[in-house]
Amino acid sequence: EISIEQVFDLALRKTVLTAGPFTPGSNVTFRITLFNQGTLDATGIQVSDYIPAGLILSDAGWIAAGGVATLNTPVPFLAAGATTQVEITFTIDDNYLGTVIRNWAEISSASNVLNLPDVDSTPDGTNFNQPDETNDMDDDDVINEDGKNGGDEDDHDPAQISVVQIFDLALRKTVNTTATPGPYSPGDDVTFTIEVFNQGSVSATNI
Repeated sequence: EISIEQVFDLALRKTVLTAGPFTPGSNVTFRITLFNQGTLDATGIQVSDYIPAGLILSDAGWIAAGGVATLNTPVPFLAAGATTQVEITFTIDDNYLGTVIRNWAEISSASNVLNLPDVDSTPDGTNFNQPDETNDMDDDDVINEDGKNGGDEDDHDPAQISVVQIFDLALRKTVNTTATPGPYSPGDDVTFTIEVFNQGSVSATNI
């Protein structure tokens, strides 16, 4: 007689899919890869994406509520040993003034035929509520640690982008021929129109 140990073990890795550089108003797509590292098939895998300041959801495959985006349709099936990918697209807020955006995603729920819990992580839909969920990039892309025994929570992962902020003003001066049509002679009034253009990503004041 032998005993067969069944293991339920999912992991998640998040990466940036869109090539930069990024500025306010740019779109950015992240790729979320799901790994089934156990012996049991997984069903109904839901992913939570925690929307940070500076990003606006722009993806019909997801729905946002309370600062968290979730898949409209959870991943229906992931065989033991298999991987699958989903993507999520955001627009960088035109009014964002920062230079870095860090975006986290997490497996928030999943099922298996034996109703076993995940062996090394705790799926949920709340960011940073587990001991090893810390807001840094130290364990970025790590998928082989044990979050229940002091390691990284491997179903929870960030991706980070740099946002280029540009201050760029331009000026154009033209003769206002509507206000003062020519031809002109000495002593005539001439009206000029001066246009100022903000070609950057940062609002300008006191010009």
